[in-house]
Amino acid sequence: MCVFISNEDYFGETATVPKEERAELERLHREGQEAKMSTGSVHTWLLSPDGKLVATQHVAEAAQSGKLLAALEAVKAKYPGPAGKPLVPPRALSGPANPAPGSVAVHVTARRESRGSWGEFPGENWPVFTEEEWKSLVTLPAGKKAGDTWQLDGTLSRRILTHFHPQTEDCSDKDRNDIQSATLTARLEKDGAITLSGQLKLRRAFYPGRKEQTDCTAGLEGFIRDGRLTLVTLDDALFGKEKFFAAAVGQRR
Repeated sequence: MCVFISNEDYFGETATVPKEERAELERLHREGQEAKMSTGSVHTWLLSPDGKLVATQHVAEAAQSGKLLAALEAVKAKYPGPAGKPLVPPRALSGPANPAPGSVAVHVTARRESRGSWGEFPGENWPVFTEEEWKSLVTLPAGKKAGDTWQLDGTLSRRILTHFHPQTEDCSDKDRNDIQSATLTARLEKDGAITLSGQLKLRRAFYPGRKEQTDCTAGLEGFIRDGRLTLVTLDDALFGKEKFFAAAVGQRR
C-alpha cells in the first residue's frame, strides 16, 4: 500500500492529525536516524508489513529513473505477498478546497522549462471567485462596441496572476509575491469575442521568508467567451533566466 502525507498536517499551526499519528511519523524519523538512513521532511519511507522502517530515499534520489522502483522491488522480494488491487485507485490529486455553491475555481498550472526535481511536475493552484466576482470579471461592460478596450479588475486579476510562476517551496497558499505590475486589458472583437492581453512583473523568493528574490516576467494573452476565461503566458515568460509556461482556465458550471 502506498500513501502520501503533507507535513503541514502534522506540525505547526496547521496540524490536524491525531497525536498518535504524529507519534508514528516521529518514530519513523527516529528509526531512520538510529539506522543512519537518509531522513528528512521530503523523503520516501519503505516499511515492512509490521510497520518497521526498511529503507528511505530523498525525493531527489527517488525521482531519478528506476531508483524508487528498484527499492520497492527489493522490499517486495524481502517480504513477498499476494498481489492485490490498489486501496486507492489513481485519480487527480489537485482540486479546489470545497468551493461554495455558485463560485468559480480557476485552474492555474505553471511549469519551468527544465525537468528533474522542481521541473518534473507542474504546479497547480485553484483561486476561487464568488459568483458576483466572476460575473464582474467576465461580463461585457454595458455600452462597449467592437474595438473598445477596458482593464479587468486589478484585485481579481491578481488572484490569478500571482500563481503565474514555476514551482517554489511553499507550505500554504499565502500570496507572498512582490508584484510590480499585473495588468489584463480586454478588447471587444467584431465577432463578439473578448480577447485579453497583459503583462506580469513580480519578484518572488524561492523559499518563504528568504530575502533573495527572483524576477518573474511574462507577456499574457487569452480570451473570454461564454463566461469562460482562458489565459496563457507568451514565449517571453522568464523566472530568473529560465523560461516557464503558465495557463489559467475558469468557467462557471
